Amino acid sequence: MLATNTAAWYIILFATIYDETFLNYAHHTIPTEAYANLAAVHKDCGRVTEAIQLYRKALELRPDFGEAVANLTHCLVSLRLNS
Repeated sequence: MLATNTAAWYIILFATIYDETFLNYAHHTIPTEAYANLAAVHKDCGRVTEAIQLYRKALELRPDFGEAVANLTHCLVSLRLNS
């Protein structure tokens, strides 16, 4: 479990540092699934607001991405229940 959390922390650190530059630069080359996967890491680490933003980016690229729609809905409900 510790290794998984450490790996997730490094992914979030990478995304935080490079989010605006790297992800915007690679907007057309990074697959939609990458945004959804990164969002899932944020969600699992309790960073629901960041996860919502990434799921929305994924859905901008592919509005019919059912998994992202379902996970975004889950995040929005979770955020609503916790506030």
